[in-house]
Formats: sequence, C-alpha cells, structure tokens
Amino acid sequence: MIDQTIKENVLKPNNAFWVENIIKARIAETIIKELFRSLGYEVYYYGMENSVPALTNKLSRCEDETSLGIRRMPDLVVFDQNRKRSFYIEVKFKADGAYSKVELKENPYDSAFVVVVTKKHIKCLTVKEIKEGKKLRKYPDNYLGDRPEFEFSEEQREMIKSFCDYALKYYQCV
Repeated sequence: MIDQTIKENVLKPNNAFWVENIIKARIAETIIKELFRSLGYEVYYYGMENSVPALTNKLSRCEDETSLGIRRMPDLVVFDQNRKRSFYIEVKFKADGAYSKVELKENPYDSAFVVVVTKKHIKCLTVKEIKEGKKLRKYPDNYLGDRPEFEFSEEQREMIKSFCDYALKYYQCV
C-alpha cells in the first residue's frame, strides 16, 4: 500500500521529483542531439513527446498494444547523409552510468541504440544487446565513440569526449 502511494505521488506531473527528472532527461536529449548534429548527422525528434504531444499524458495510463508501442518510440532518429544510414536513439540520463534489461522494459526497437549520458561519460548499447543481458556498468566501458556502426573518425571521437564536458558541467550537482 505504501509503495503504491509513493509511486502515485512521485510520478505525478508537477511533483518536484518528477519535474527534476524531466529536466535531467531533456538536458541529456539536448546534449545528444547537439552532439550528433556536430558530428554531421541530421537529427530528428521522434519520441512520443514530439510525435503525439497531445496524447502524452493520456497514453501514460493506457496498457493497450498501440499505446505501449507509441510510448516506446525512441527519442531521436539520426541520419548519416554520407553513408545513407539512419539510427534510432533512445536517450537516458543515469548519474552512475548503470543501465540494464530491468530498466529497458519491453522495447520493440531492437536496432535502437540506448545512449546513456552520465556525469562523466556518454555510453551506448543497442536494445538487442541489453535484451541479451549486456549491461552498462558504473565503470568506464561501452563508450558511444567505440560503436563500430557509426564509423566515427578519431576527430569525431575527440568531439564526443568534449561533449562529456557538457554532461559534467550540467550534472555536477545531481
């Protein structure tokens, strides 16, 4: 009973905890959006909040297949004009950098990349890898710059590292 009361109060819009988490998430999305733009990608908002904003609050309480599918839409689509490739990107902020299958829930986008912004790093795994049991851990590993799918140059890897400084700047007190 207490757990349900806490859950109901914590997840209510306009609750200070809820608002703070939304702000942290938006900062992470902005960091990743601007990072990919700086790396030469075209970036498009894709997630529920952008595709069907009027339904966001209504869908959060629905458990039908369509509502769940819309709620699970990744945050961004990035397009590499040079290589004619696009990628789904789900952005998360995790202060400690840990992220696992438990947090993923059901996600139909196996090819999507989960990009986790931490206080110091930008990490990345695919949804499929997470479903298979791979985890983002607290220690340094699984850096976005090391993903072979993006074919980052050394210069681009350095740019990614410089964007970690933004994460450190904005999340240092979190």
